[in-house]
Amino acid sequence: MSDILETARAAEAAVEELPRKEAWALLQAWREVYCAPVHAATGKWAIGGAGGCAWHAFSHDYAPCLTGRQALARYAGQPAGAFLVLTERSNDAALRCEGPALPDFSDLRQDVYVAPPTFDWTMVFTHEGEAFGPYFSRAEWLRHGMSGDR
Repeated sequence: MSDILETARAAEAAVEELPRKEAWALLQAWREVYCAPVHAATGKWAIGGAGGCAWHAFSHDYAPCLTGRQALARYAGQPAGAFLVLTERSNDAALRCEGPALPDFSDLRQDVYVAPPTFDWTMVFTHEGEAFGPYFSRAEWLRHGMSGDR
């Protein structure tokens, strides 16, 4: 938990830890955007059901995304301001942040979901490191495809 919090603070973000119920509701709202294709195909919000990871929407090609260095570059180019830091593990911190720069969670090797409160875009750092991820996606890519925004 503290690694996520420390990484956000190291990026000079003002940080508010979220209560579990609010964090879970925000993660579900994230899933309703980025895991909608998974849900449409399987009836579940994650590959592998309740024990699966939502980010598999990207690794299993259900949702369009950039990966690796391209994902990191696109993420670095997003305006910081207000952003959320969410996880699927209930014992990890979920945060509402405001700051001048977006934190890089790559070194944590944890599943960390970063998005603005609008969920217009998302960056997902995974426990797999460079083997799977990180992933960057935009909500509009799920509606219209990526071709015009690469």
